[in-house]
Amino acid sequence: MEGAIVIFRYMQRWLMPLAIMFIQGCSEPPMHPFTFAANNWPGYYPIFLAEDLGYIDPAKLNVTQQASTSEVLRLLRAGTVDIGALTLDEALLLLQDKPDIKVILVADFSAGGDAILAQEEITSLEQLQGKRIGVEKTALGAFVLDRALGMAGVEVEDVYAISLEVSEHKDAFLKKRVDAVVTFEPVLSQLLARGANRVFDSKQIPGEIVDVIVATDRAIEARPERLAHFVDAWFKALDYMNDKPEEAYERLSPEGLSFEEYLRAQDGIHLPDKSENEELFADDAYRLEAVRQKMIPVMLDSNLLEMDVGGVALFDGRFVTGRGE
Repeated sequence: MEGAIVIFRYMQRWLMPLAIMFIQGCSEPPMHPFTFAANNWPGYYPIFLAEDLGYIDPAKLNVTQQASTSEVLRLLRAGTVDIGALTLDEALLLLQDKPDIKVILVADFSAGGDAILAQEEITSLEQLQGKRIGVEKTALGAFVLDRALGMAGVEVEDVYAISLEVSEHKDAFLKKRVDAVVTFEPVLSQLLARGANRVFDSKQIPGEIVDVIVATDRAIEARPERLAHFVDAWFKALDYMNDKPEEAYERLSPEGLSFEEYLRAQDGIHLPDKSENEELFADDAYRLEAVRQKMIPVMLDSNLLEMDVGGVALFDGRFVTGRGE
């Protein structure tokens, strides 16, 4: 009898885990929430507001704020986040290393929200020759600097580009460690309020600075309904921002920005709603493709890209059109 009990316990020890594995194999495996990463750019406010308003199911999505787009790029490359916010040129930079990403939503177009600010004695781009310019060493910072200097007839080699994360822009400028800085909101409004001169901004290159939301192919294939949830929450929060700007400001509490500065920051960007996003992705996203094809030669000539990624599939509009679930 004792021998039978020993045998039974031995079988129980090994068979029970097998039974549990079999049962789990017959059901849907548990999935952790998708992780979204973005820096503190006003064009990405809708998703942070959506989280505050409770539009996001934490079982489906985890929203994180990063110090810079450099960090967002690093996380996407490492595969530790599923969704990220980037400028289109940064998405192209990522695409050459990680072709398994798709743009699923257009967050905004910069219309003055990205700029080169200079110390008070510098009033033109031409005067930047030989000067120290602080710039975040991402594709966007380098792209803006290259485009601006090119328009002024100044060679990139004729300035001293100093690598600065966006979190360092304000302090470096105010302490005059740099003569100018390539920056964006909300630092842009903060420095303008302290007497900085705007010598260039994205109004001078309309349509060229586009912020997008990218997702990995793995995320799209595994849980498309979660990406649909993200997009729905985004547009719902965007409607709230447009309808109740003061309440949105109070909920977002953007660091260092008064309500008036917050409104000015919003004036420097255009956030397309659902209807406009649908138009942007219509007909194989030809409008977005036109921007990409215009951007690639500039990035290749400036050695920002090592290869032409114009033929790699990038735009996936199923989630803004409601076909993604």
